[in-house]
Amino acid sequence: MVALLWLPFGFSITGLIEEWDVLALFTLREPFIWVSPDGPLAPHRLRPLTVAPHAIGYLLDPNSFAYWHALLMGSLLLKGIGAGLMGWWLTHSRRWAAVLGLLVVFYPADTMQLSFRSFHIDWSISLSLLAVALCAFGYTLQKPWQRAIAMLLAVPCAVLATFAYEAALTFVVVPLLLLYARFGVRGALAKVNGHRIVSAAWIAGILVNVAYVLYAKGSGETYQASLVGTAMQIDVVDRLQRVVGIGFGRTLVGGWLDALAITWFEYRTHLYLALCAVLVGYTVWRSSRALPGENALADIATPSTSVVRLGITGLVMIGLGYLPFAASLPHLEISQRTFLGAAPGGALLCVGVLIALTRRSWGLGVVVTAAALVVAFAAQMFQFDHYRRLSATQQTLLGDIVGNVPPPRLDQTLVIIDKRDQLNDVWMVREGMVMALTYLYDRPIERPIICSPSGNVWQFPNVEGRLGTCEATEDGWNLTEAPLVSAPGTPAATRQIKRSAAVVVTLEADGTTTSSASPEALENYRRLLETGHSSVAERYRNILRRQPWPLAFEQFRTERASDRFRWDFGRWWSMEQPTRGSGWIAGRWTIANHTLPVWRSAAWKTLPEATLQFDLLPDARPYTLTARVLQIVPPTTPESIKLRVNDHLIAVTWKDASTLSAEVPADALKIGTNVIAFDSPVTRDPTPLSFLIDWVSLDPVPPSPAN
Repeated sequence: MVALLWLPFGFSITGLIEEWDVLALFTLREPFIWVSPDGPLAPHRLRPLTVAPHAIGYLLDPNSFAYWHALLMGSLLLKGIGAGLMGWWLTHSRRWAAVLGLLVVFYPADTMQLSFRSFHIDWSISLSLLAVALCAFGYTLQKPWQRAIAMLLAVPCAVLATFAYEAALTFVVVPLLLLYARFGVRGALAKVNGHRIVSAAWIAGILVNVAYVLYAKGSGETYQASLVGTAMQIDVVDRLQRVVGIGFGRTLVGGWLDALAITWFEYRTHLYLALCAVLVGYTVWRSSRALPGENALADIATPSTSVVRLGITGLVMIGLGYLPFAASLPHLEISQRTFLGAAPGGALLCVGVLIALTRRSWGLGVVVTAAALVVAFAAQMFQFDHYRRLSATQQTLLGDIVGNVPPPRLDQTLVIIDKRDQLNDVWMVREGMVMALTYLYDRPIERPIICSPSGNVWQFPNVEGRLGTCEATEDGWNLTEAPLVSAPGTPAATRQIKRSAAVVVTLEADGTTTSSASPEALENYRRLLETGHSSVAERYRNILRRQPWPLAFEQFRTERASDRFRWDFGRWWSMEQPTRGSGWIAGRWTIANHTLPVWRSAAWKTLPEATLQFDLLPDARPYTLTARVLQIVPPTTPESIKLRVNDHLIAVTWKDASTLSAEVPADALKIGTNVIAFDSPVTRDPTPLSFLIDWVSLDPVPPSPAN
């Protein structure tokens, strides 16, 4: 079933953010599996195996992501096996074991399972599930040698899981919860008391993890401490309310609502999804066929299973899986990786509900179970496509840079003129460009300078996240960091780049690329890229200019050029595409509905001129531009907001207090790249703000009805 996720996409996902950092470290140093206190990732030593999957993939092939994909597929397979064993132990039903395994793998709450950013977390959760399932079997297996084998496998898996991701430590209480789910409180206590060696072995593994955590915390500052801050800074009641409202709300309701909406709205065709539904149904049926002498209806209804205790166990597991993120406010505002630990609890609760439905009505239970699996699978397919699209955009941008600029010398500065307005987001390697190019060029380079001519923006955030300015001169570029709000009166740091010491690559708005490299040197360099066997050439061909996947086909609605445009800064929580433009703070997510846990994204305008670039195949008719403005901050007023489309000044009217409208003449638009520009004043302190916008749309005026 895992292979079905990859079949339409192949190995198309590449590094996105931290993956480039890790690959650059492997390039500058030797690959390492264990994070040591004196190593390059010392602040992450609480999770010493955090880069182990990346290192193994790099060691197998340093010039592609092929083995990374194989290892990611392996982690999902192991996750399904661990959850399936847990389901079998709880219900004695192969059918519900298969359903639980599939639900855990496809559960729709988290939005980063299929990115290499969560590589180590996927392996950690998978090993944790396998460990708790084996520990549960250790309490019920009859023969001592069987119990010994189970615990000899369970304890190392649990220890390795926590070494990969410290939040997995919350799984150590899950075996007790499983005992309660199957035997009740008295039965669970009797099992623990009657199998003290099993309990002692499990506790020994816990002590190993706790001892390492204490050692790591005592050996210096850690990444986790920088996120959490001091205990006095945390409002415990507020954080617990967020755990309930966000953690349980998303796991139980919000994730499923998004999955249903994605299945309905985002698919261009449901053909492949229907085929996968048939294959999943067939697999579940085959895996749960009654053997000779077995009662098929009993296998489905599992009369010995308490659905109430399953539900309670699932709820507690959701809380345990999400609770570690309560200490970090930024993690409470995203759905990436924060719900991977809660997903097994959500899946177990769902299985309890499905068993209850099946007992009441066999047909209803089968239909709802099939629908849940299909919808969950559909959401995972869309998530895969989301990261594929991010990877494809990065591949184009990095390919245009690497393919047009030979590796710069250490005394040269690479200046990237981004007229496409795409290198403006953390997902577009804005901060990670130096690490990505260090890996792709297979050598250290100076930090590149990224300049966006629109607004003269230097894409270099200061410690407060504010961007500087980049002004082109005859001799080069004057760079000025954004002033620090926390240090008023402190002069902003400035820097000048001489053209004579720079290598310049320009990413043109029409998709072409120009370079300051000499034509002869560029021709020889490109020949080496296409035919050479160096790491630079192989990484260029295997990562940046990969051949199209032969089984790829369009099953999702894409943002290809059409006769209309809409941009909403993100439709699905934490799965927004970077904005193609300048002058915006990346989408901010808020609860869109006070009744249902559904999130929506909006963006703040932060520069005097903010732009949106888009491709259009315009109609001959006039157009209507509409924007929903949620908040305006003085000195901006509705009257001070000016609008230009391709340098044509457009009159603005307001339909109501939050809806901006403008009539755009047909001759203001063109085939290809178009630009919408909003002009308005911004605040000075503490952060430049003008107005908060929900979405922008540009649609042709409907034809007048015939008389």
